[in-house]
Amino acid sequence: MTTETPGRWRAQIPTDIDRPDPIIAGLSARQLLLLAPLGAAVWGLLILLRPHLPLWALGLLAAPLVGAGAAVVLGRRDAMGLDHFAWAGLAWLRGPKRRVGAPGGLPDLPAWAPRASGSPALAPLRLPARAVDETGVIDLGDQRALLVECSTLNLALAAAGEQDAAVGAMSALLHTLTEPAQILVRAVGHDLDPLITLLHHHAPDLAHPALEQAARDHAAWLADLQARRLLLQRRLLLVLTTTGPTSALRERAEDVATQLEALGLRARLCDGEQTWDHLRACLHPHPATTARTADPSEVAE
Repeated sequence: MTTETPGRWRAQIPTDIDRPDPIIAGLSARQLLLLAPLGAAVWGLLILLRPHLPLWALGLLAAPLVGAGAAVVLGRRDAMGLDHFAWAGLAWLRGPKRRVGAPGGLPDLPAWAPRASGSPALAPLRLPARAVDETGVIDLGDQRALLVECSTLNLALAAAGEQDAAVGAMSALLHTLTEPAQILVRAVGHDLDPLITLLHHHAPDLAHPALEQAARDHAAWLADLQARRLLLQRRLLLVLTTTGPTSALRERAEDVATQLEALGLRARLCDGEQTWDHLRACLHPHPATTARTADPSEVAE
């Protein structure tokens, strides 16, 4: 980490930190293993056809094979190698497209029901979370997890000294985590109806008719904004895990929440109902389907 400007933290992080180490000509061991059979096949083809075809014809014959093999080995799509991408596509084509909640497995079809040809249409839904207790602890089998919901901090609006203090405190917090943790940031639909209802409810109690009218106008503007726009709210979750006792996990989560609040963030441990809400929301791909009734005191970002 280097400091180019006083009071500003700068860090250079390469974008390909997960790239395997190159061995020969910038190629990884896996890429060389994939190219080796292709090279052997092309070489054998050249040896076999050399007495019968001229050299230029052999080059034309081998060029498509070499080009296709190099594209598959060296190409990437969605941060995946094309060979991984092809295997993932094949697995998707052969796998079931719908999954249902069936912890005990799917029952066999009756004898009179028609059998679908090809891949099965249904499969049991297997989720990492096995159960959630009333305190919000998630049973992951060999691990347990706890969610800490917290707000965000806009460093761009803070002074240089405040930025340094916040980065240092966050670094110290991350160094205290001795077991795996995850920071999850999601954009979900934001519902303004509670805030609109609150404005209409308290508008008659204002001291002046002009203030009452201003409150009602603001409520109308919010209703119009919600009707015309898809409003999103950022949800930030810190997922703490442990293989030890649940009590130690809760103590660590409470300590983390206290440290986050010292940074000026709002942090709270999720109970069982809130944890179920987050898990259900993560299963909906579209942000408009994950809107929940928001607390009027919360700030949409």
